[in-house]
Amino acid sequence: MKSEQVPKIKMFHRLSLIHASVKLKGENKLSKIQSFTEEFITEVFKSFKRKEDQWCNLQNFSLHTVSYEDELHQEYYLLKYFLAYFTEYYHALENKFFTEYKKNTLKVISIGCGAGIDYYALNMYLNIKGLDIDLDYTCIDIIDWSYKPTDDNCNFIHSDINEIENNIFDNADLIIFPKILTELNNDTIMHIINLLKSSALKEEVYFLNSYITDNSHDNQRVNGIEQFKKICNSLQENGFEIDNNVDCDTYTHFTKYQGLRAIYDFFIYPQDILDIFNKLEKHCNSAQGSIECSQCDIGTFPIMKTNYIAYLVIKFKNDN
Repeated sequence: MKSEQVPKIKMFHRLSLIHASVKLKGENKLSKIQSFTEEFITEVFKSFKRKEDQWCNLQNFSLHTVSYEDELHQEYYLLKYFLAYFTEYYHALENKFFTEYKKNTLKVISIGCGAGIDYYALNMYLNIKGLDIDLDYTCIDIIDWSYKPTDDNCNFIHSDINEIENNIFDNADLIIFPKILTELNNDTIMHIINLLKSSALKEEVYFLNSYITDNSHDNQRVNGIEQFKKICNSLQENGFEIDNNVDCDTYTHFTKYQGLRAIYDFFIYPQDILDIFNKLEKHCNSAQGSIECSQCDIGTFPIMKTNYIAYLVIKFKNDN
């Protein structure tokens, strides 16, 4: 598998105070993103803190769909991953997708969108750049996330992808797989392939895949590529050609590992929350000095470095 390196760049229902679609003005627009992400994380943490008596349940936390049925686990996930993944999607949109896409309408289908982090990044990007694009965005997830977007531009479908009807991909401009490909078994991948075959796809359609990794320089530790290759190969077998000089198994990563703060100035994790979040077991009021408590390690550090970033933006074209 090949990887494409990129250079260092200088530079919801309960979150009623957070509305990413507000038109942003002013010279320091990146500070607007920082305000949004800090407010999002702060609101999530407030709710998370109120569930302190449930923190013990985080001891065996795993990245699995079943876990996210519990709001506490949703919040734990968001506190750990939201800022990094928001930054990844923002980077992919700024440096890959919108360098090519110039239309004034954009229909997006996001498979396994979770809390809609990709939506928040896209909506913020459009506003920061002042792009007048008519956005039609559909999020699909088997879990009804508490922190899902509630903007009029976003249609959240609470459903298993295997139960989605045949026309879901009709006229889609961009299809997103946000950290979900590794959770899709072969039957589900085949169902998605069949949906694509039966849909009225446009002559040009993009995919944005965000892959799970902890070491993006090692392609054996970038997970989800093999699942997408099946989709990619099927599209090519059905008249589509790749049109932006990448391959099915190509992905973008950064040339060196560094803090995401070095990439975007807006990447600032609230320090007061960070001080608690990475040492939750020491701030837990349920700690009674038991053996179980002495072995507790529920505290975790948010993702803050570029080694977790691996994504693909690929364009397919069918001239037939």
